[in-house]
Amino acid sequence: MVRKLAARLALGSFALLAGQLAYVVKRPLPSFEGFDASASVGDPNLPALKIATLGDSTLTGPGLDDSQDIWIRQAAAMLSHRYHIEVQSFGVGGSQAKDVALSQVPLVGKVDIAIVAVGSNDALHGTSVRQTERWLSQAVERLLDNAEVVILAGVGDLADIPRLPWPLNVIARYRGTLMDGVHKRVAETSDRIIKVPIREVGAPRFKQTSNTFSPDLFHVNATGHQIWAETLLPHLEEAITRL
Repeated sequence: MVRKLAARLALGSFALLAGQLAYVVKRPLPSFEGFDASASVGDPNLPALKIATLGDSTLTGPGLDDSQDIWIRQAAAMLSHRYHIEVQSFGVGGSQAKDVALSQVPLVGKVDIAIVAVGSNDALHGTSVRQTERWLSQAVERLLDNAEVVILAGVGDLADIPRLPWPLNVIARYRGTLMDGVHKRVAETSDRIIKVPIREVGAPRFKQTSNTFSPDLFHVNATGHQIWAETLLPHLEEAITRL
């Protein structure tokens, strides 16, 4: 009797999640193309700073009006009175840690700082924690051959995504927590790696701020990117002191 009840509950839960997933996928919402965040920012006469960014659509900004709104560009603008910053962005929407390791890292030449923003798609697509950690570790290890410092952006609270209804948002929160833990463990392997406390600092600000997502209810808008930029900034400045 107990086994039959458990089986029925499991089947019911699966049916509920399948229905919620179908709702998310088929819901009629706008779709947006992303941008290339690469740019030169600041006076060329100022000290040069070369930054490479790798990762997913958090770096391409689908739904934004301008590439200048992407968080790395906003962060660069905040430092443009002190440095001439060259941003080379290799981010591709939909990327997972494996894509970063195999397709993006080989494109990176010598830079001062490399920033990796990946993990949300691994969380949402069911990639195992072990696989994600293996690929992220490989990516960072190779980046350290070309970058003085690597910054790991971490994974925020995915339950904040308006497009994810209950109980998918609960599962997304749990999976996002696991992937953020991957970033923390990889960061602990070298003193040349800095982990951004996105869940501890950035996520609470999302909850305190209204209207932080684009009309597709999945990607962050310019206000959300500003929160990310301001969360990154002190850790980017810390990375600069280590050069």
